[in-house]
Amino acid sequence: MGRFLGTAFPAVNASACGCEVICTGMPIRPELEQKCRITKGEAISQLNKEYNSSLREDLYTLLIFGGSQGAATFNKNLPEALKQLSGENFQVIHLTGKGKLEETLQRYENLSFPRLVLESSPFMELFLGSADLVFSRSGGSSVAELALFGKNAVLIPYPYAAEDHQNDNASFYVEAGAGEKISDREFTSEKALEIVKKHIRNPALGAERSRKARQAAYPHAAAVFLDLIAGREKKKEK
Repeated sequence: MGRFLGTAFPAVNASACGCEVICTGMPIRPELEQKCRITKGEAISQLNKEYNSSLREDLYTLLIFGGSQGAATFNKNLPEALKQLSGENFQVIHLTGKGKLEETLQRYENLSFPRLVLESSPFMELFLGSADLVFSRSGGSSVAELALFGKNAVLIPYPYAAEDHQNDNASFYVEAGAGEKISDREFTSEKALEIVKKHIRNPALGAERSRKARQAAYPHAAAVFLDLIAGREKKKEK
């Protein structure tokens, strides 16, 4: 009595569960929930103060991150793609992952666009707040945070994730109209270049995806989950 399964996203196999399935959302760190409405200008200003960088609010901003360990597909293919862009007004924020900073910095050498390239950082709310377009894996927390911040995203699921769950997470985001999904195998530098050009030259597409991303978010997921537990416990006591 009172048993249920709370899921981060709508379940793809709810019929296989022996109890009620409720999509409660993915619990997100409080500091991210509190900052999810930060403006691009505020976020970039704080990043410049923190890292002595020269990012600009008026430039189209790409955020690239592959999780705590980074991802070769991001660290190699995106710098290769971006060096082929000319005449575009953009800047880059790239989190390379542990041990991948130096090799990634070398790929950005002699390129003229503003950039902030770091191994990692605790200020994810500032990176998300700064971004117009995000390239990332599609782990549960990442997708939930992208939705909460209303980010237009290109998701490249980690191909060896258990039960291919990152592909399911990315499908949820795409079906919500908030982004697009590219397989790791298909994500070449040529494909990355095609995607970046499309978005820089069509800001209305990003604005629409951003709106739909916020609609797909599950804010205050931890509180919702705990309220459900408390409500069912009260019913059991009666």
